[in-house]
Amino acid sequence: MLRVSHLDVFYGPVQALRGVDLQVGRGEVVTLVGANGAGKSTLLRAISGLVPAKGTIELEGKSILGWSPESVVQAGLAHVPEGRRIFPGLTVVENLEVAGYSLGYPDRQIKDDIEMVLGIFPNLRSRAKSYGWSLSGGEQQMLSLGRGLMARPKMLMLDEPSLGLAPRLVEEVFRIIAEISKLGTTILLVEQNASMALTVANRGYVLETGQVVRTGPAEELLHDEAVVEAYLGGH
Repeated sequence: MLRVSHLDVFYGPVQALRGVDLQVGRGEVVTLVGANGAGKSTLLRAISGLVPAKGTIELEGKSILGWSPESVVQAGLAHVPEGRRIFPGLTVVENLEVAGYSLGYPDRQIKDDIEMVLGIFPNLRSRAKSYGWSLSGGEQQMLSLGRGLMARPKMLMLDEPSLGLAPRLVEEVFRIIAEISKLGTTILLVEQNASMALTVANRGYVLETGQVVRTGPAEELLHDEAVVEAYLGGH
């Protein structure tokens, strides 16, 4: 579904990504593993058109390199960035409405999509009229994921969805990610909690200093000694 080849990204004179190759098949959950600064978030930003890149980025066989972020979303690829970035002065429903209206969807579709999102996130249904600032960290993250789903994406890119959450909420977020995958959405996941990410993923890529240094089935990476030592805390 997604194919990235020989991708280079520069921030001024600094090269952030070096010849990255990556593929995500339809219906897969693929995770990117790596330390802070390895280039994981930069890769997502390049795919979604937020930073310029050189190389090949194809979605369903069509080049999206150089497209605007809005065009990438309209093509079916939604990006949920790190940091939640909800509107604190709007209610849960209003945050979701803004996502729908920004894509030019008709009122009926927006209403149906909000109902779909609230069905996936029952905690948000009970807080539907609550303002963003009053939500817990976990509820804000669920709202951020819900806004991504308002685009009806074929593929969803998630950047650190469990960052800053208590362990119980981390488990809930990953349960929801698995549920979204079962509904048919392809997922590319960046996550510091490498163990949890590999548990829900089909395959993984390990990035170091902007390069892919290892790739394979998630189960294989979970038991790879080098990966365990570097990213899973060893044994």
